[in-house]
Amino acid sequence: MTEQTEIKDILKEQEETVEAMFGINYLTDQNAVFRRTDGGFVSLETNGAFYGRIDCYCAFPHTAPYELISVRDSDGKEIGMIENAEKLSGENREAVKEQISRRYFMPVIKRIESVKEEYGYSYWETVTDRGKCRFTVAAGADSVTRIGENRIFVSDIDGNKFEIEDIRRLKPKELKMIDVFL
Repeated sequence: MTEQTEIKDILKEQEETVEAMFGINYLTDQNAVFRRTDGGFVSLETNGAFYGRIDCYCAFPHTAPYELISVRDSDGKEIGMIENAEKLSGENREAVKEQISRRYFMPVIKRIESVKEEYGYSYWETVTDRGKCRFTVAAGADSVTRIGENRIFVSDIDGNKFEIEDIRRLKPKELKMIDVFL
């Protein structure tokens, strides 16, 4: 064996050791089974281990909610990563997306019925993807944030977040009601 071959073997062995110690355990349909539990949580079976309850944390919950998801056990220790939940199949995908939806609850505003301003607050009456919703927004407190050219997040005084996916879909009357925030 030549010295150069020995060095290559040592480097390969070190690379494999580092990968084993610090490598990312990507969770896919081939090595993970996610299931909804009776309590509304999600369990995970992977690599011979069972986790009765897992939590999903998104790296970019607002801009890429189903990509780069850290899956952690009930103690907060990372089990692995999901590169893209949309690429999971069937029950795996639905269980993970439901868990993300619970963690990052953000109703989507479909229609604005009224916005009334009074004493430094605005009172919004909306229809969201989850039904009618009334909430209060503090004026001038960066409560309405533009994410991209046409996407908006609205934060109420209780810290709840609402999304307007595309302001171009609002009727002119609705757009006029929130024009001061844009």
